[in-house]
Amino acid sequence: DNATAANVPIVIAGAYHSSADQEGSYVHSAKLAVDGNTSTCWSEGVKGLGIGENIEIHFNATCKVSGMNIWIGHQKSEALFYQNARPVVVRVEGSDGSKEVYKLNDTFGSQRVEFKQPITVNKVKLVVQEVARGNKYEDTCIAEVNFF
Repeated sequence: DNATAANVPIVIAGAYHSSADQEGSYVHSAKLAVDGNTSTCWSEGVKGLGIGENIEIHFNATCKVSGMNIWIGHQKSEALFYQNARPVVVRVEGSDGSKEVYKLNDTFGSQRVEFKQPITVNKVKLVVQEVARGNKYEDTCIAEVNFF
């Protein structure tokens, strides 16, 4: 029930991607978007700008989620940030069937997104809907995301 979910800490159990870019043996997997390190990132692995590509974050229990902190793009350096594509519109899909679209600022560093209403979920999918183009690469990246 919702009362219980409200008191459950949000603990990430795993992260999965629709695709991931690979450089040699190094995979820019979804796990890198939830590793607590903003200098690693998930990077989609399809041709083009990765519209529709997504990462799905699983929690270890059903919990109440009111929003997220997100670091879009490749945040290892400001140069890499502008070289790679960044999601500026994402659709947040909850395991409860909720779907909301959020516009993000195309900025280096973190940004806080308050959900329109809290969701009670055990997983969240972030779907890339629109991107700001990179000036060098077509890879769309998310450096880090966490939830509150």
